[in-house]
Order: sequence, then C-alpha cells, then structure tokens
Amino acid sequence: MLHSDLKVQTGAKICATQEQVLGTNYVKNKIDKTWENPFCRMCGEKGKTVQRLICECKKLEQSEYKRRHDTVAKLVHWKLCKKHYLKRKERWYGHCPEGVVEDGDDEKLILDIDIQCDNLVEARRPGLILVDNKRKSCVIIYRCCYR
Repeated sequence: MLHSDLKVQTGAKICATQEQVLGTNYVKNKIDKTWENPFCRMCGEKGKTVQRLICECKKLEQSEYKRRHDTVAKLVHWKLCKKHYLKRKERWYGHCPEGVVEDGDDEKLILDIDIQCDNLVEARRPGLILVDNKRKSCVIIYRCCYR
C-alpha cells in the first residue's frame, strides 16, 4: 500500500483531473444534466472542460499560461546552464534567466531573442537556443508561444 502526505480530497481531485471529470459547470450541464451554464466564466466561450481550462481560454492566455510557461522555461534554462557549466544561481527558483549566457567562445545559451533572417519570417523568436561553437551546431530547445 502506498502512503503519501496528500489529503484524500487532494488525491481525489488529482485523479479527477487526470480522468478529465472535474466537476466543472460544463460537466455538470452535459453529464449530470443540471441547469449550470456550460460556458467558461472567464471568457464566456465554448464549454468549460478541463482541456479548455488548461490551455485554451483566451483570458488566461496572457496571464496564467504565460506565467506557467515562464516558470518551465526558467527551470529548463537553469538545467541547461548547469549541464553546460554556464553561470546560474544555486537553486532553480532563484534563477533569473538572462537573454544570452556565454562560456568563453565555446557555448552560448540564448533565451527569447529575435533571430535575424534573410527572408521575412514571422515566427523568428524561438524560446531557447543552445549554440555550440566547438561542434558548429545550433539547437532550438523549444519554441515560445506566449510572447
């Protein structure tokens, strides 16, 4: 038997979230057949499903989703700095990613900077790029959606 420090109610909410059966107004309206308004309270669009709450609500896009994205980007940046022996804070949550972090002439980690292109390219701001001058390679770690 597994034990954890979670309350039973918290564990139940986690399981319900994973199964996408949280008691949202959309679920209450469509499944339980109540008179709840099935639309999102934030933006008033579509059904208020778990999927919609996690990544589709236009009102949350520039606040909560961006904050979540930036927190993940900070952790990835910190881990890459650690792996490649670049300047970083002791703990990831205290780390403030800089636009460009370099280690001499060998490696460079670039965060959220426009890339110059010869042709007109709208999506020219990848989230995180690792440049390795020794191997003459450049790797786009992830692309950014909320900037």
